[in-house]
Amino acid sequence: MHPILFNLFGITIHTYGLLVALGLVAGTIYFTNRAKLIGVNEQKAIDLVFYTVLFGFIGARLLYVLLNISYFASNPVDIFKVWEGGLVFFGGLIGGAAAWLVFISKNKMGNVWALADILAPSLVLAHFFGRIGCFFAGCCYGSSANGPLCVTFSDKNSLAPIGIPLLPTQLFEAALLMFLFVFLHLYSKGVRTAGKVLALYIVIYGTGRFVIEFFRGDERGAFLLGLSPAQVISFVLIGLGIYIWLLKNAKNSN
Repeated sequence: MHPILFNLFGITIHTYGLLVALGLVAGTIYFTNRAKLIGVNEQKAIDLVFYTVLFGFIGARLLYVLLNISYFASNPVDIFKVWEGGLVFFGGLIGGAAAWLVFISKNKMGNVWALADILAPSLVLAHFFGRIGCFFAGCCYGSSANGPLCVTFSDKNSLAPIGIPLLPTQLFEAALLMFLFVFLHLYSKGVRTAGKVLALYIVIYGTGRFVIEFFRGDERGAFLLGLSPAQVISFVLIGLGIYIWLLKNAKNSN
């Protein structure tokens, strides 16, 4: 595809970085607008997003580095080249969630579950743009195959193997994320028990990601019992999502 969008006054604009930035803007706008509807101060909502994104990026990059430690041990400067790709979503989810909980607790922002229900579709929207960026950069590529769904990368700057038909797993996941965003947005308008939107997000995304991982062809770290690190995390998250759903159902029935 086109990892490099263009060069402006000697500065290289990477498609991946631009799309991630657009995703963050879209997710932030969605979150702040929905948060205002439940009485959250707009500035506090923006601050919450800022710290969540900051520590989410740190977590996403840190996990990527840990999964590719042999390369970065020899090329430590490349650790900071995030604009070229190399962010692990689940690392960002963990880092962002930690910052999210600390900020809400310190600022006494009210119902954590209600805010989490707004965060879920906001995160999905931002993630959608990020996966499109992955496709342009060539990272997170699929395994080699033949068929009408396959794509062949030809740009020398691509992170994917060149000249080999590959499954576009980035687009598979982007399609899942767009469906999930629309579904959660519509579902959230009628939900009465805070926390259920978050639970659905965790279960649906975790399940979809678990399946898509079988079709990935890139290096993803050490496998455990035949499962990739992302699949192990997905399995745990699916269980967590089911637990939250059952917990909320039980409270609602009392």
